[in-house]
Amino acid sequence: SGVTKEQKESLKVAEQSVALAQTQLDITKASENTLRLQGKTEKEIRDLKIEQTNETILALEAQLLAQQEIKKSQIEERNKNITQGIIRFLSLPLTLILGTIDSITKAASLLPGVGDIATNLEEGFSGGLAGLIFDPKEVASEADETIKETENQLRNLKNTRDGYIISEQKENKKNRNKEL
Repeated sequence: SGVTKEQKESLKVAEQSVALAQTQLDITKASENTLRLQGKTEKEIRDLKIEQTNETILALEAQLLAQQEIKKSQIEERNKNITQGIIRFLSLPLTLILGTIDSITKAASLLPGVGDIATNLEEGFSGGLAGLIFDPKEVASEADETIKETENQLRNLKNTRDGYIISEQKENKKNRNKEL
């Protein structure tokens, strides 16, 4: 797929970090009443939720970056070149025959009065098969779906965090007005 082991591992670690951060956020949300019984104020609980949401956002941003890097690696032209090299190796006898024909036609086209009759049969054969096996548009489309889903999760988390911040701002304003 053109994706390095390090890129796969990076994405795996990022996904695990997101899952862990999301679990922590869910636990914090689910234990609000317990935190109140422990004497935590609404502000402390909200600050805890903001902190947990920020950690989840950072982990999700790291995951998004890893996904984008993997997409970039997958759709680069080198993937087709790798596939083409494998096809050339697996079909070596045919590749040699086509390469020989290409060499003969190239040499013949250098003779005066023959014209340009050079062929590129080997490239057409291996490149055509590689193109059938590796479709960069399909790979890009699949990667775009995954990235879009991650971006939606990220947007929702940021919106939730911003809601906590707005709530805190309203409470601060209310307390200032009370003091005045």
